[in-house]
Amino acid sequence: MEPNGGGAPRRRVGPEVTIAWFTDAAMRRALAGFIVLVATLVPSLPSHATAQFGYTALAPILRTKVVAVRNAAPVQATASCPKGSKTLTGGAFFFERGQNPDFGLAQFTRLADSFPTPQGWTAIGYRLAGAPSDTEMAVDVKCTRAPIDIRTVRASTTLVPFESAALTLECPSEEGVSMTPITTGVSFRRPGLTMLASARRATLTGISLSIPLTFSGTNNGSKPLVMNVEALCSFSLTPVVVSTATTSAIAPGQTVGGYVACLSGNHALSGALSFTNSSGAQIDAGVAISGLSPTFDGNGAYSAGEDVNRSSIDEVQWWECLPDS
Repeated sequence: MEPNGGGAPRRRVGPEVTIAWFTDAAMRRALAGFIVLVATLVPSLPSHATAQFGYTALAPILRTKVVAVRNAAPVQATASCPKGSKTLTGGAFFFERGQNPDFGLAQFTRLADSFPTPQGWTAIGYRLAGAPSDTEMAVDVKCTRAPIDIRTVRASTTLVPFESAALTLECPSEEGVSMTPITTGVSFRRPGLTMLASARRATLTGISLSIPLTFSGTNNGSKPLVMNVEALCSFSLTPVVVSTATTSAIAPGQTVGGYVACLSGNHALSGALSFTNSSGAQIDAGVAISGLSPTFDGNGAYSAGEDVNRSSIDEVQWWECLPDS
């Protein structure tokens, strides 16, 4: 072998042919330079150029956790995704054992917290006087193993004693293209207390899926309470937001809600419920939410709430429908 300028020897094959070959170190240096060159010439695609998924391709996996609500003490439950999957959407609602969800129970139940975790969905709720003895709370989560891009955005605000307020949130954007919200969550916590201990001090009063997303809640206690809101956002999914409002004013004490369905060829990702005044502005006090969840079959969404003490207001049911393909 003959030296060749610093470590890359040559091997003589014949009188007129010489083949260059490289040591391991020289080969690594050459490959590194090639990789840098390729990375420079081929820029990475922006996140919003990711592949789009329909509901069928997501192959949602449903998991449900049910707990009894035996007395006035708040209950907490988490529905967990199977290993290797992540949270897509979820929610919670109340029902009588062995029966379908009934928005009439909104008069006797309250949903304090309902929010996604990386691999599940957690909810906290409680019952009021007069609730049926067999009242239960169900927590649903829909999970997926599809390689979709999901990002979580969060915001929070502190509510002083007996204050009601609204908080807005928007999904991030890149190069002028906004991510789409696919589900929302809310939780309340008093500093120094667990969420479970904070639950009866809070009332979730509305979520709207307009842009920006709007969340509202009330602090029923005598000490400050933090309201945390979040949304899962994605470039991989493009659901269509649908809403419908009642045509007549809701009376104090009246319960509202029920099922809303997507058009054929679509399935629901999430549902929400809000209340508005005669001017169309979202109300953040005097109302309460007791159920928000996509339906078992995914064809629509379920919501339940009560007009506690407001006059001449409307309910607005929201749901997001994603094409099957």
